[in-house]
Amino acid sequence: MGMFFESLLKSYVLADEPEFEDLYFDEEKVFASAEKTHWKYEKKLLVAEKKGGEELEVLQDDMRAEAIDRVLTNHIRKDILHRLDLLIERLRTSPLDEDIEKFIMATAVHTALTTTDIPWGITTLIAEIFQRSLKPEELDDGDNQLFVELEDLLGEELPPEGILEKLDDPAFTEKLERTIDTNSDLYQRLSAITNRMINEFVDALWEGSVELIVFSEDEVMGYFERVQERFEAAEIDLEDRDAQETGEILTSTLDEYITEIVTPIKYRQIKKELQRISNEWVQKRHKYAGALLGEIQSLEDDALADNFLIRAIFTSQIKNAFPEPEEDRILDQTPRKKTRRGRRGRRKKK
Repeated sequence: MGMFFESLLKSYVLADEPEFEDLYFDEEKVFASAEKTHWKYEKKLLVAEKKGGEELEVLQDDMRAEAIDRVLTNHIRKDILHRLDLLIERLRTSPLDEDIEKFIMATAVHTALTTTDIPWGITTLIAEIFQRSLKPEELDDGDNQLFVELEDLLGEELPPEGILEKLDDPAFTEKLERTIDTNSDLYQRLSAITNRMINEFVDALWEGSVELIVFSEDEVMGYFERVQERFEAAEIDLEDRDAQETGEILTSTLDEYITEIVTPIKYRQIKKELQRISNEWVQKRHKYAGALLGEIQSLEDDALADNFLIRAIFTSQIKNAFPEPEEDRILDQTPRKKTRRGRRGRRKKK
């Protein structure tokens, strides 16, 4: 039994085998699941971190297993078992000692997943796939060349894995802004990359695939209650509604409601919570960490309730809290206001 569990713990090496090397879980679902699990166990984790030792390790294992289990659909589970079958069949006839060891690991994992009720995330093979799915999207050749040029101009290295931390350093960002401001071509190319990142982030927010929670459940529910009141007052039949009229009511109600609930105190709370999330995303190398850092700056100069980021987050929370069937997407009839994207291509006047 000891060798069996040892095989499960060492099975992470199988993730690089040809049968598994191209397997990644949906990045947004992985991040969402990891964050939900963290929020659920946040208090227990703080206590366990103070005690340390085995209690902390057990809790972290449980958290990881739960986060992974939430991502594994039946389709993904069948795919993993199929890949294991192919791997076992290939390794069965290999004369290499290292392949014999991997064969034992693969059969142990397959046995554990098909004949026991242990959480799939306990196996380090699946935990490794889950972890690598958290990695940010790689830069293309053009982006990499831009960072090489920036390194030459700034006189310091800009490692991709540490660029987000450097962007959070006021001294570095000031130096970066001075450098960019004297190079028009570099400015335009960097703006293009920034705009692309922001666009992807904003689209993910509107689609509800990125989870940012800064409004309470009561605040979100209050909007739905307000919308229902407006529909009833206008005598709109939801079964036979007019898309344009519905969209106008949703938009006007959203604008009015956000203006009402985003008081100066709430605004400061939102900024503080977004900064906390941003710091967490930086540590996790979240795909949209840089985009969120940039958008947080917009909270300094835009009108409170009219701020696009706040509006997009609220809409995203609505969609995540109350998902709608594809054929009945009322929320998609809410027109998007003009985003802040266009402003990123302009220099500040001196």
